[in-house]
Amino acid sequence: MAHNLNIENIEEPIAQASPEVKAIIERVLRIEKERLHQKSRKYINDDILKIVKDVVK
Repeated sequence: MAHNLNIENIEEPIAQASPEVKAIIERVLRIEKERLHQKSRKYINDDILKIVKDVVK
């Protein structure tokens, strides 16, 4: 089974996203990075929902 993955285009969907979607992605990635060292990622869903609501306003 051969997969031809073109990793050069892996960021293309993000690059072509609207400014609002890019803002959501950047903020979600930031909070995920901040919590990588934690065993419990409690409340991350609430934080992600807050980010989406803040950006969509």
